Amino acid sequence: MSTTVTASDEIAPVRLTRPHAEFMQIWEEGYVSNHISFENMQTPGLLIAEGGPLLRPDGSLDRVRIRAFVQGAVASTESFRLRLQRSFLGLTPPAWVPDDDFDLDRHLVFSDAAVDPATADLRRLSGAEDPVFSLRHPLWRIRITALTDGRVAVGMMFHHAMTDGLSGMRLFSTVTQA
Repeated sequence: MSTTVTASDEIAPVRLTRPHAEFMQIWEEGYVSNHISFENMQTPGLLIAEGGPLLRPDGSLDRVRIRAFVQGAVASTESFRLRLQRSFLGLTPPAWVPDDDFDLDRHLVFSDAAVDPATADLRRLSGAEDPVFSLRHPLWRIRITALTDGRVAVGMMFHHAMTDGLSGMRLFSTVTQA
């Protein structure tokens, strides 16, 4: 049996993309080598912002506006969408790969009740009391909490494997730019 191929039977071009993977630096591998190191390298940061642009007229958090802002910051910085992938049999260092299951709601946490800044636990506001990061997703979290004085606490938790001091300052700056 023979088959005749005509011009109308064109095959759609296949779009080839290079998979992205970047090996973690050898000295950073220790940050994720065991569960104790992994948990201890989750580094919190906290800033207190004027609430005006982050609040609705009734004083509650403007979750839609905040989410859109964070989504823009995440889109502009590739590392926000990379997760750690351990190598098969541990023959190479872990690699940073895109998270194909990225969900911003997994990384952006809103507190339900306003907190009194005079008695607030700063570690809780920063997100340090939140669950340990999952290696299946990017190693960061932002916690937004309304304060009773009209300001807003923005807690940011990044894993040290994802960022060091200088790159952490850059990430912090990206998230806080108006």
